[in-house]
Amino acid sequence: MRRISILLLLAGFCWVLPPLPSVAQTVSGVVVDLKPATLRWYIDKGIHIRPDQAKAVLFEAVHGGNTQVVESVLESLNLMYRRIRVGANLLQILNAHDTRGLTPLGYAAIHGNTGMATALIKYGADPNGTDNYGNTPVMQAALHDDPEMVQLLVNHGALVNYQSATKFEQFKTLKGSALMAAVQGNSLETAKMLIRLGADLDERDDSNMTALMHAAAGGNSTMAGLLTESGANLESRDHLGRTALIFAIIRLQPKTVRLLLEAGADVSAQDIQRQGPLEYATATGDTQSQVLVRRAIARSQW
Repeated sequence: MRRISILLLLAGFCWVLPPLPSVAQTVSGVVVDLKPATLRWYIDKGIHIRPDQAKAVLFEAVHGGNTQVVESVLESLNLMYRRIRVGANLLQILNAHDTRGLTPLGYAAIHGNTGMATALIKYGADPNGTDNYGNTPVMQAALHDDPEMVQLLVNHGALVNYQSATKFEQFKTLKGSALMAAVQGNSLETAKMLIRLGADLDERDDSNMTALMHAAAGGNSTMAGLLTESGANLESRDHLGRTALIFAIIRLQPKTVRLLLEAGADVSAQDIQRQGPLEYATATGDTQSQVLVRRAIARSQW
C-alpha cells in the first residue's frame, strides 16, 4: 500500500483507489487489483489496461454468470478500445479462450445463458468461433439440448453444418457437426430443431460415421427413428464398411435393429471383411437380433 501511495503521488494522482480484492496486477505502471467491479473506474480515469488483463476481467465476469456485470465490462472495454484505436481490439478479447479452451460465447452456450450470449454477440463475438477442440457455440448448445440457444445463435449467423476440426471434449469423437453433438448428447428437441434448420443428415465424421450410425451405436432408438423418418441414408457406411444396422447389432440394440429393418435397411449389406448383419448377430449371441435378421432375410427372398 505504501508503494501504491508513493506511485500515485509521483504521478500526480490525488484520488483514492476503490476497495480492491487481493490478486495484484499491473495497470499503467501502478500495481492494483483489476476486477469487473473496478474496471469502469480505471477506464473513466483514462487508464488503459493490457490485453491479457482485459481478457482476464472479461472471463471473470463471464464465469460469474451475471449478464449485467458482463454487459458493464463489455461497455467499459468497448469505450477504452474506441479511445486507443491501436494494438489489440475488443474483437480479439471477445474471441479469446479461457483455461478450458472456451470462448466467452462458448461458455454462455454451455450454461444456457441467452442474455449473456446476446450481449456478447452485440459487441461482436463470433457465433462460429471455435473452442480449443474445434467446437462452435451451436455444437455446445446442441450437446446440452438447448434449442433456444441454438435458435439465438443461428439467428445471428451461426452455421448449422459447421464441422469441427478435432473432437468433442466430452465424447472424444473425431470430427463432428451440431447434429452429431445433439445425437451424442441425447438432445432430441435440439436435433429436431437442427433438422428443421437444414442440418445435413448424412454428414460424416473422421470415421466416416453419420448421425444415424451414432444413434444406432448409442442405442438411442428414438433418435434413430427421428433421423430415419427425416430421410437419413440407411445404407451409409463407415470406414470399415459398417452400416447403422450393423452398429445396432454390434451394440446389442434389438429395438433399434427392428426399427431400421422396418425402415428398409439392407439386411444383406456386408462390411469390408464381408461380414453382414446375420454374421454379427450370431457373433454377439443376441438371439433377438438373430431372429429379426433371419426374418428379414426370409422376407427378402420371397
